[in-house]
Amino acid sequence: MYSAEEEFRPLSWLVLGMLPLLTLAPLQTGNPGENPSQPAPPILFPNQIPGTQKTPQTLGKPKAIAPDQAHSSTSPTASLPKFDLDIHIDPASGSVKVLEKVAWIHPGGAPVNQLIFNAHANFVLPEKQVGAMAKTLEILRMNPADALGVKTSALSLHSLRLMEIQKAPQEANKFTDLPHHFAGSTTTDLVIDLPHPVAPGETVNLELEFTLCLDAKQGRWGQWKEVVYLMQWLPVPAYFHAVHGWQPTPFLPWHQPFCNESGIYNASITLPEGWELACTGTQSDAAINPAHPGWKQIQVRANGPRDFSLATSPRFRILETTAERGENLPPVKVRLAVLPGHEPMGRRMLEHAVTAISSYSRWIGAYPWDEFTLAESYFGWNGNEAGSMVFIDQRVFTLPELAGGFVEYLILHETCHQWWYNAVGTDGFREPFVDEGLATALSHRLLDSIHGREHGMLQLPTGLGWMPNIPRASYRAKGWHTLAKSGGDGPVQQSMEQYGNLAKLFGLAYDKSSKIFDMIADRLGEQAFFEFLRVVQRKYRYRILHMSDIESELNDFTGQDWTPFFDRWLRGPGQCNWAIESVEIIPTHGPRKLLGSKALKDQPVRAVVKLLRTGPTVEDTTLGVRLSGQEGYSLRLPVATDMDWESPDGQAHAHPAGKDRVELVLELPSEPEQISVDPDQIIPDTNLHDNHWRKVPKTRATWLYTGLDESDLTTDNDQLNVTAGPWLYGSSYSNAWYTRTTMLGARAGAYRTQEFSGGIYAAYRTDFRDVVIGADGLVEHWPDPSVQSGFNVEQRVYEFQNGQSNPLRASLFARKVLFPNSSMYLLPFDFLEGYTTYTGNFLPYAREIQAGAQRFNENTVMGLHYRINRLTPYWDPQMGWQFDVAAEGGQTQLETSSGLAKIWSQVAAVTELPDLTPLFALTPRLQDALSPWFGRMARTRLALRAYGGTSAPSRGLFFPLGGSEAFRGYSLAQRQGSTVWVGSAEWRVPVIEHMETDFCDHIAGLRTVQCAFFYDVGDAYAAGHSAGPVAHALGFGLRLDAVLLSFVERATIRLDYAQTIGQDVGPQFWFGITQPF
Repeated sequence: MYSAEEEFRPLSWLVLGMLPLLTLAPLQTGNPGENPSQPAPPILFPNQIPGTQKTPQTLGKPKAIAPDQAHSSTSPTASLPKFDLDIHIDPASGSVKVLEKVAWIHPGGAPVNQLIFNAHANFVLPEKQVGAMAKTLEILRMNPADALGVKTSALSLHSLRLMEIQKAPQEANKFTDLPHHFAGSTTTDLVIDLPHPVAPGETVNLELEFTLCLDAKQGRWGQWKEVVYLMQWLPVPAYFHAVHGWQPTPFLPWHQPFCNESGIYNASITLPEGWELACTGTQSDAAINPAHPGWKQIQVRANGPRDFSLATSPRFRILETTAERGENLPPVKVRLAVLPGHEPMGRRMLEHAVTAISSYSRWIGAYPWDEFTLAESYFGWNGNEAGSMVFIDQRVFTLPELAGGFVEYLILHETCHQWWYNAVGTDGFREPFVDEGLATALSHRLLDSIHGREHGMLQLPTGLGWMPNIPRASYRAKGWHTLAKSGGDGPVQQSMEQYGNLAKLFGLAYDKSSKIFDMIADRLGEQAFFEFLRVVQRKYRYRILHMSDIESELNDFTGQDWTPFFDRWLRGPGQCNWAIESVEIIPTHGPRKLLGSKALKDQPVRAVVKLLRTGPTVEDTTLGVRLSGQEGYSLRLPVATDMDWESPDGQAHAHPAGKDRVELVLELPSEPEQISVDPDQIIPDTNLHDNHWRKVPKTRATWLYTGLDESDLTTDNDQLNVTAGPWLYGSSYSNAWYTRTTMLGARAGAYRTQEFSGGIYAAYRTDFRDVVIGADGLVEHWPDPSVQSGFNVEQRVYEFQNGQSNPLRASLFARKVLFPNSSMYLLPFDFLEGYTTYTGNFLPYAREIQAGAQRFNENTVMGLHYRINRLTPYWDPQMGWQFDVAAEGGQTQLETSSGLAKIWSQVAAVTELPDLTPLFALTPRLQDALSPWFGRMARTRLALRAYGGTSAPSRGLFFPLGGSEAFRGYSLAQRQGSTVWVGSAEWRVPVIEHMETDFCDHIAGLRTVQCAFFYDVGDAYAAGHSAGPVAHALGFGLRLDAVLLSFVERATIRLDYAQTIGQDVGPQFWFGITQPF
């Protein structure tokens, strides 16, 4: 069954407290650059300046931790659960047979009369949750059919026997079968009744015999394309808390709700000859048993991992290298099981894993195991940590070489989980932000040390530098910025159930949580932060680390109370926005000169800087000053709204300047190039562009301007981005007021993260066959966090067919987003929008005109449009429905001016055909013969659509009947009317599925080819007359499921051919993006 885990984000914070007093005297202007491995530039703090009283965030010197104190013996390996596993993997029969022997030692607390195991393989997705889970898979750009559809549990428990309960002193009580049942909200808690209570220190020995079904599905357990994968599949004792008792975790398939004890595993694994094994722990050489030809047996031992996972395949190729880990320990053997053709990307992954193991070992303690394994698998997520191994989704291996920055980050992040999840355990269900926040913060810190902060995730080849890149800071912050701007921000300290969805989990548990750990690091200083993490690693090895433990350990480590900090940032709203309100540059000698003049760059100046703090959280920060010719901010000053201080030499002073404001006056040797507040983007801040004094736009020329140039991922999140170049616009959706068609031309546009996008353009429109000039704009989160407001205006300047000369159209709209879409190119799933529109008549002159009908010249209307969309996945629906309704009123210009009222609605639905195989259960031979055909039919889909619109006055030709998304047998010119209706039925048949055909170094690719056979029927009416007999059309279409950068985006490219039946109308050819309904 499918589950998930992902990799993105956070930033870093400011150092408070532990630096010596530094004066501003002649204002040092060294140039350390942006490489974090260099010494930090000087910072002055309020408590270090005479006469200031600002001390709440000052930290004391870290306390030394005695060796015996650091190496706590409360959880030695001797007390860990022990597992003896006999595993027989039979891919041909689709099963894994297991004999599992478990010795559980009561770790302390009240006696227990039950054992509770996490048996996550017993999970079956409830039917009522299929739609929601399909939407989650859509975010991952997966076809739901590849991961859903399992109706029965994969786990079949045959027997559960008590071998003995060992007491101290030794005393055995032998029993056999034990009563047991599955419980919990996801029926994954295996509850085992014991014959009598078990006290602390006593050992319970159990034996479980079970079979796991290897369903042909992508996910945590199953098989796909000759790869068997088993993650979090083994029934293991739940975490037992000394006070709260058993803490089983439900199985929530959209992330990692796991909280496992460490264990000692000894496994004997039998699998077919020729199959390679990647697994937790250290393998012995394979042994062939002559008595069982065709099979081999491998012994595996693993000391202390949180789970026992494996992948095996006859297609695997094994690559190996080693990584140093220091502390006089032997190198770690690093292995990768990779599928054929993916070895080049695999070798890069091995290099990144070596870097991660060596770096994290140096920073926070040696990697604890002798081997580390990466395995290519099919489970839909990017990466997933396991016991001494990491699973990487097959699609990551098919990323283009230019996406190497993402692959590097992914491997660094997932490898870091070997310290946070595996060596030190966390509660992934109740506190997912602990391990994800630490892994995100540390992996980005490592990337900072390798590449610097100004790092693009794409490694563009020579000659392609004009293409949009993905700034790492934008990639890291996108989830939280979107969440916060949309009004969905909140405390980090929440459980998976409280997060409720991936958007909140990513935004809070990854992005925002990691920034909190960065803030801690910068308060302590990097080396002290690493020492603190080393202490935690030593003390909590083989234990479960909670956020309350981190808070307590920080108190002990620093000798200070961190409760206020955690109240503000972890348990509170945690959002603080600093902005530069104004900067005044005054020459200190002679007359004032023009700002930016050469004279100012060569003489001392006084800078008067006014800052404003907004947001629910109060937090001090830093002001950075960059002088001419420097990189980075060589001068850094403390900032707090209640500051009142002066430097000893009098060259800088600060004082309050009203509510939540502070003014700083600086004597500088020359005019600064830039002044920024929170220059390293440490604080969670939703308005980064106002952190800078000089708001210089980032300008870029491109050879191909597309929607990718206007996205949060591909633009800098702290400045305005301006782009210009040849433009290709693909019409991927229709608006209620009018449809913007596919256009080819030139565009100049501007974009600011989560605030504004817009531009001006000149282009050829394919549907109208004309040339227009136009402008558009979209303001996000205004006037409400969930509202988008925008406009569009287009003026025809040339036409290639007979129509109205030089018409103009313009629209202004506001859209209330009710259910956002994860797509980069489509409208939200659910919304309510209001609009006002003026439009000339861009339609060609109708070929068939009803008696008394009149062509309109212009319309001015106001309207409302409501949509609810449950078609899933959005690029090629396999299930669901969509409903639209719109109404508008205003003025129209026919032969005379008249009032206008219009209403239209559409309903569409898609469903897979049923599998008819069970109907022939009474005739097994016939059932077997027909089963393959019925199975293929069940993978086809039927799509239905009903559309209708009407208007008054009835003589006006306001609706075209034809079009690529209406009656496809007609062009826009064939029939028009005041009332139209269209019905459609389309049978979509996959011809080639699960393709791995890529182009241009995997930048684009195909995954499915479908044929579509369709029937359209409809008519148009005006002035009480039909335009002709009801029109019927048959057609054939080709549907290409295309991917961008392996899994970044997906879209269906649509090619349709339609022929109207019984009329002298030629065939129509249509091209579009997405299915027509």
